[in-house]
Amino acid sequence: MDDTPLVSDAVALTLVKVFQIPSNVLFTILGIVGNVVNIVVFSKLNPKDTMTISLCALAVSDLLYAIFSFPFLIVNFYNLGGIYSLHNVNLSSLMWVFASYQKPLFQKISATITAFVSCERSVCVVKPFLVKQLFTKRRVLIALVGIFVFWIALFMPVFATAKLVWKYPFNKTSPVLVFQTTPKRAAAESFVQLFLGFPIEVTNQVIIVISSVFMAAGLKRHQKFRQSASSRTEDDLTADGKTDGQRKRLKDTSAQTTSFTAAVTAAEAAVAKEQRLIRTVLALAVIHILVHCPILAFKIAVYIIPDLRASRGSRRYTNLYRICIGALNWMLSLNGVINFFVYVKVNTKFRTVFGKMFFQQESSK
Repeated sequence: MDDTPLVSDAVALTLVKVFQIPSNVLFTILGIVGNVVNIVVFSKLNPKDTMTISLCALAVSDLLYAIFSFPFLIVNFYNLGGIYSLHNVNLSSLMWVFASYQKPLFQKISATITAFVSCERSVCVVKPFLVKQLFTKRRVLIALVGIFVFWIALFMPVFATAKLVWKYPFNKTSPVLVFQTTPKRAAAESFVQLFLGFPIEVTNQVIIVISSVFMAAGLKRHQKFRQSASSRTEDDLTADGKTDGQRKRLKDTSAQTTSFTAAVTAAEAAVAKEQRLIRTVLALAVIHILVHCPILAFKIAVYIIPDLRASRGSRRYTNLYRICIGALNWMLSLNGVINFFVYVKVNTKFRTVFGKMFFQQESSK
């Protein structure tokens, strides 16, 4: 069998050193800062609004994902410089204990929360009068806490079967802190990998895609309603009154026009709020689909070409596998950064609160 790498070591090393690591460091820092800002702004918005609570939970999950990305970046940085141990601590062991499964954990939590908020908005489009009864504040809080608890409990077997221990390596006179697993580690990883594969991930993707279709249709319907409502001016009323012989009475009774105008204004405000929320969630859903479709495609490719896994021992696909993993991590890091710009661009209420908190305070000083 030909073991000649499809991607040379020099090309792979250049991509990692020049592009992947620097960009991942930048996106991780921006992701931490951006999601901290998201949490602060959402905490200032209406605490009773279920969408605010859900988006705040999404920001918390994205923040934790970015925080646990740092061990990978630090270890890769030292490893590229030929440093594998630091102060009698094996760096790869630290990465495996403190970041190996924490990153996919919070990635799955973010994906599930995105599917949840997409489902909520699609129900609002289909059954607008039923959504407030179904998605109450208490139920949304229970659902969000349940998502965190479910995924953390699912990952607990791998967390419980690994630890750091002091060992005396070969030709070493001082102990080194290294990664050690228990005999049950293989079973724990198999159990977690079963849920990290297609079942839940594909389910989330299907829910998000279907919800996006409903949200897009609802957004068009709201826009048509707003246009039809705004076209009903006072001149339309007087014209209708003339045809019914009521023009004089409508002119004399200004209260009718005032109440109608107030009703139209209230309806437009409600529709505008729904449009704002639908646009926000729809943008998040589309970004999620664009980011996670390549991940699913890569997993399918790994199943089709088993040797693509770096652990298979074949050098032919090793560099290609590492480059793909780095690119997917890059996209996931970018996903956490984009959410902030989505909120600023699409959600006018978020943009207003953000401007008052971070710009007007500086100008007043």
